[in-house]
Amino acid sequence: MTAAPHGLPAVEPPHAGQAAVRRAQVVFSALLVAVAFLGLLGGLTGARLLDSAVLAQVPMAASTAVLFLALGTLLCLRVAPGSAGAPPPSSASIAGGRALWATAAPFLVAGAAFANGLAALLGWETGLLDLPFRELNRLAGVRHVNMSPATAFFFVCSGVSCLVLFRRGEANPIDPAGTANTGNSFSPFAAQAAGALAALVVLAGVVFLLGYAFGTPLLYHSGVVPMARSTALAFLLLGLALVCQAGPGLFPLRLFAGPSPQASLMRAFVPLTVALSFAHSLFPGPGRGELGEGSALLAAILAVGTAVSVGTAVTLVACRVGGSLDRAVRLREAAEQALRQALEQKTVLLKELHHRVKNNMQIASSLSLLQAEYVADPRDRVLFEESQARIRSMALVHEDLYKSDDLAFVDMGSYVPRLVGQLLSGASPPVRTVFEVADVRLPITLSMPCGMLLNELVMNAMKHAFPGLAAPELCVALRREGAEVVMELADNGPGLPPDFTLNSGDSFGMVLVESLTRQLRGSIAMEPGAAGGTLVVVRFPFAEE
Repeated sequence: MTAAPHGLPAVEPPHAGQAAVRRAQVVFSALLVAVAFLGLLGGLTGARLLDSAVLAQVPMAASTAVLFLALGTLLCLRVAPGSAGAPPPSSASIAGGRALWATAAPFLVAGAAFANGLAALLGWETGLLDLPFRELNRLAGVRHVNMSPATAFFFVCSGVSCLVLFRRGEANPIDPAGTANTGNSFSPFAAQAAGALAALVVLAGVVFLLGYAFGTPLLYHSGVVPMARSTALAFLLLGLALVCQAGPGLFPLRLFAGPSPQASLMRAFVPLTVALSFAHSLFPGPGRGELGEGSALLAAILAVGTAVSVGTAVTLVACRVGGSLDRAVRLREAAEQALRQALEQKTVLLKELHHRVKNNMQIASSLSLLQAEYVADPRDRVLFEESQARIRSMALVHEDLYKSDDLAFVDMGSYVPRLVGQLLSGASPPVRTVFEVADVRLPITLSMPCGMLLNELVMNAMKHAFPGLAAPELCVALRREGAEVVMELADNGPGLPPDFTLNSGDSFGMVLVESLTRQLRGSIAMEPGAAGGTLVVVRFPFAEE
């Protein structure tokens, strides 16, 4: 989040889709300015660079090129750094001037085009906007071309769309694309209508270009709705730039924006339909381009109508199928959200359960220690202390589960050193410990008996191996070997008696060791260590559950 000047709310960086739309607007606006400049140059000098292949028909009028140049330049400025499409400028006067220009320029373009088209419909020889260019062409000896009524009509549509979209951006400089519904001088319906007008301008450019592609342009010879090929191209670029100015929050980009299945289908099929329509125009057909003036308009309308019908059908199918997929996605997301909430609740309850079990075991351990203080016989006191150690080994498992994000497995890499450290704390002389514990995670069904077994083996070493040693040492190892878990304890004590066997021990600790080993479905072996002392090896199968 970044701070914004003048007390405006903080501005979030534009997402990738909005940035791509802005880059596309820059490209379309720049191409529009280039086409308009070449059209104006041709209208004033007669060098028809863009319409040289169709000189038999009407090229772009100079007045048309001027209006394209004005709107194209304005659209370029909208996405330039420091424009209204960017963060607000530091000077209020500059901001006000840009806002006035953004309102006045589209209004003047629409007004001039309307007046020019009205003059043509009233039968005047030259419209008001064409009049000065007619005099310039006469002085230069260049053929003069008037703006057609169709061109004037789409300029009015473009000007109105510009006016609404630009004013919307001025009212909400944080969101110039119009994705947010903030207070401005136009209603949301007007903003959506402006996006629809931009789409109409795109459709007009496609329609007239398809007429040229099919060899039946709409049509200069018949005088119905004449439009130059370069003018149709410029309207296509202008409409695309206006659609980008509307942004993904308004029609028509709203249908294509976002990760929803409907938007994905629209992005896939609608461009494919347009591409197939243009590709069809590249294949020669019987009589193409040889139609008379009367039937040329009908042929062009049929060609365009076919493309529009296919596009509409594809759009309806995409909306219907995409809408169904969207509903399915929403239902799935709602179910997943409910499952996540239930899982979070059960996780909290399970953590609380482990926490309470750990607290209760600590209470039992403390009571056992407190009771040991009132026992006079030292041997009986040792029994209480051993019981306390066993309880602490079990409480430590629940403590690790309570603190861990994984409530099913215990990290033995941290559990083993903590348990052994608790058992050896306060020993005199201090016991040097060496740990070789791998990254082993055991379920609670294995970690609990494994921890108690380790507790018994460490206490057995303290009782029988370390007394009388000046520098006692204990090495503890835990690792995975295939499908088995291997736990080893080695001490530097005097070693095992010559006649020692596991079954010969009659102490409660050895009985518990055998019972825990059977619970783990494992085996235990005690043998002399390589450097003296005793080596205890416990093996048991690893189970995921």
